[in-house]
Amino acid sequence: MRTSQENRLNMDNNVISIFDDKDNALIIATKLQLKDSINRFKTGVGNIKTTIINKESEISGITKSKHVLRNNLIHISAITAAALSAYAHKNKNLELKSEISFSQNRLNKLTDILLIEKANMILSKANFYALTLFEYDIDASELITLGITLEDFENNYNTPTLAIERAKYYTELLEEQFTTTNDILTNEIDPLMFVLSDEHPKFYSLYINARNIYDRRGKSRKQLIEEGIGIVSLNVTATIDASPLEGAVVDMIANNTVVASVDVDENAEAYFEEVPAGKYTFRVSQETYITKQTAEISVSPGDELLFDISLDADIS
Repeated sequence: MRTSQENRLNMDNNVISIFDDKDNALIIATKLQLKDSINRFKTGVGNIKTTIINKESEISGITKSKHVLRNNLIHISAITAAALSAYAHKNKNLELKSEISFSQNRLNKLTDILLIEKANMILSKANFYALTLFEYDIDASELITLGITLEDFENNYNTPTLAIERAKYYTELLEEQFTTTNDILTNEIDPLMFVLSDEHPKFYSLYINARNIYDRRGKSRKQLIEEGIGIVSLNVTATIDASPLEGAVVDMIANNTVVASVDVDENAEAYFEEVPAGKYTFRVSQETYITKQTAEISVSPGDELLFDISLDADIS
């Protein structure tokens, strides 16, 4: 969930707490239209919370399963390749040594398709030299394990595509749900509460204060416009499995000069607040990944922009 959505949800929860106050609830009970709007607003907020839970549960389940399979394949392949390399070195088989020169670190940098290709090659060579590898602590059971692990990964390596598709579905669903609740709040509850302002000034004041605890790091859109600034948020993930690239550095660049830098957090978000109106590019870098830079982006006062960017592993 984006920071702006998290802050919006916090505001929604604050508003609901005002509605649920015992004295205020008695007032609401006498106002049928207001009561109906508030009930639909609460239902909408409940739907948002359910979607957030479902998204986190489903995406983490998909990517975790794939991560385990990939890591197991890399580990077993690296051990087998190391045994083959030792055999090749001892017997001065330079061609074999060159073909299976894959450390665990090097295998880890490969894309899924390349990993499958190299693991298949390692398995093929290991089966050919199986009798000799017994002397290097690689027996038939370990080659069978490598084969089974490789097959399991081949059957599941496309799960990142599924994870990306499901993440996109939930992102779009959350946008729709936030839009719906905001519409009820802005176009129904706000005016109905204003009607109550003379009759119940304390209730109205509490409501307005809760409504102002809004996103944009404490600034309303009006304040952003008045100050001539906007907000830019980037969702940064790894292309290979759509996992957050926590710790990646995002540079904001204007006129070929880095004007601000932030780190990607555990939710895959890089958040730039109080961005002066203007044109910028954003460069994302992370060790073992290929650096990527966005096209030029225009920021206008009051904007709250969100962009997705994914990095490919650097296998060079």
